Amino acid sequence: MWALLREDGSEFLLLQEDRFKEILRGYSEQDIVGVELKHTWNKSIEELEKVVLENADFLLSYPFFQKIITKGNFSNIKDYIKQEIERIKKSRKQGETTISRVETKKPDGTPVVYESKPIPNEKIIELELFIKLWIYYNLIQEKIKKEIKRTPKIKNIDKLPANSIFTNLQNLNKEIIKESKTKVVFKVEGLKTSQVAIMLSLYYAILYCISEGINQEDSRTFSFNLDNLMEIIGLPKRRWGDKGRGYSNEQKEEVLWLLGNVIGQPLRGEIRSINEEGREIIKKLLGTDVSNNDILFFNPFAVFYSILYDGERGYIKNANIKVVLHPLFSPYEIYSFKTNIFKSELDDPHYRIFAIWLANGKRLGKKTKTTPEEVFSIAEIDIDYKHPDRMKEKFKKLLDRAKKEEIIEDYKIEKYSGRNFKDWLESKCTIFFNQRRG
Repeated sequence: MWALLREDGSEFLLLQEDRFKEILRGYSEQDIVGVELKHTWNKSIEELEKVVLENADFLLSYPFFQKIITKGNFSNIKDYIKQEIERIKKSRKQGETTISRVETKKPDGTPVVYESKPIPNEKIIELELFIKLWIYYNLIQEKIKKEIKRTPKIKNIDKLPANSIFTNLQNLNKEIIKESKTKVVFKVEGLKTSQVAIMLSLYYAILYCISEGINQEDSRTFSFNLDNLMEIIGLPKRRWGDKGRGYSNEQKEEVLWLLGNVIGQPLRGEIRSINEEGREIIKKLLGTDVSNNDILFFNPFAVFYSILYDGERGYIKNANIKVVLHPLFSPYEIYSFKTNIFKSELDDPHYRIFAIWLANGKRLGKKTKTTPEEVFSIAEIDIDYKHPDRMKEKFKKLLDRAKKEEIIEDYKIEKYSGRNFKDWLESKCTIFFNQRRG
């Protein structure tokens, strides 16, 4: 089934492909627009209207809608669509409309007769509104599909931003890098450990791409695809119905939620200590002077996304994500250092948070001293005092994995004089970094 909109957009036709192409040839792109209705919709009209309005700007890529907006003196495309919705709702008074007798044939030639009968006008209005929104939705989905297709795929991430303010992005609700001369502790409430790990990984991945000019569309805009972002931060794929391994709808929804509601929103930061270099970096980013104990809101970029749906199931198929830099944010001010943390799967959120901390610690010196208690705090692991042997094994596994993946060169746990578990938690552990590996 194909659909055509013509004249001022209020009239539409539903046609078979041959008839669609025949009519299309007789008009210019400014006078008519058409689309194959292959993107189905299985949710409510209210949800369809919401999706159409949220992505209405995609319609402006069609000359047909550009002409309508100009000719009708509309301030934006959303106002035009809202007017169309109201026009359809008010087009018929309460009552009934009679549908005439229709005679047709089945594919085998058997005649079929549909008798005329009255239909409530509200049902006709609902049907007309759905079809109009469905046409808009298909036009929008086709543009999103093309946008996803033209966005280059990123292969991997091998660096982390090294600026001190970015280094402290990991300091969620705690202060952990003691060697850092500038400490900004960011507060993010209500996130699970898995969400913290994903959020930090996404933040660093986006900042890395910005610093390297990857997928840059213009001076302030970068483009990414959802599936690709999930791949490069190492999110593990799951068994997905009969289609093999892939990302579930729930995984995609969670990542989009983090992008739109956490990463794309200002983070609240408390300045615990600051030096002149850190003060200048923050001033460049925020356009204001800061000092110790100040509260700042850090939001270097805004995030917008457009979803391509799997219409039959109503699931997210993919999404195109636009990152728009703040006018004061300069990508040229970011410098990076090499890291291996994104070479492994994000199968353990506790380890990923710890690995990010280690990667930043490596940049700050040849070694760092810590304690098991501090490591568990960093990795957001709750200490189980009833099973000390399990906790010791967890601690060893974290460090052994970091060594295997070359995040660290080695580690040494110093002997402790006490005999109880609390003494072990406070014992010293020295972590060594291989400076030759970037």
